[in-house]
Amino acid sequence: MDGCLLHGDGNSKHDFVEIKSWLQHKPDLLAKLIDTLINASEIYLSEQIKAGAECLQLFDSWSGLLAGEDFRRWVIEPTRLLVQRMKARYPHIPIIGFPREAGEGYKAYIRETGVDAMSIDQSLDLQRAKNTLQTIKPLQGNLDPELLVKGGDDMRAGLRNIMETFGPKHIVNLGHGVVPQTPVEHVEDLVKFMRDFA
Repeated sequence: MDGCLLHGDGNSKHDFVEIKSWLQHKPDLLAKLIDTLINASEIYLSEQIKAGAECLQLFDSWSGLLAGEDFRRWVIEPTRLLVQRMKARYPHIPIIGFPREAGEGYKAYIRETGVDAMSIDQSLDLQRAKNTLQTIKPLQGNLDPELLVKGGDDMRAGLRNIMETFGPKHIVNLGHGVVPQTPVEHVEDLVKFMRDFA
């Protein structure tokens, strides 16, 4: 189950043109929008838990566009606040954060937001993630969605590389979402490979 603090600005291209303009020219309005999204996400995620969700994932799709104080103000702080609220109500529910393409911000995010684990995208170097992030909290993800589309030996090699790097405590997942052209049989192959790998 997932919650989303800021996931695009109404279009499918994810270029975030409108929201980036607000960042520069209307920061007060953006702050009100973020507050509204935090409140709405808290309600939505609470309903997900009531419906049986055993874990939550927070997607922050614009993280890679921000750095420094902007990253702290618009990504870390809203996530920290939402996690704090959810933990106060449901302390037993694990929360995974996914600050997509956060780059240098990954480490501050995993340390400061209060998430229980963090998803990483396929652009992050595995060894670096192991040495700098997995030592702090569990990680999830990193398989390139295009490898799942391709399937076969390339997909299995990618999965093997991830598991041999991170070990059995890693949560296998993609570095982002399943793309529409992904064959269902490749997803089935991934599940079978991982069951056999264990």
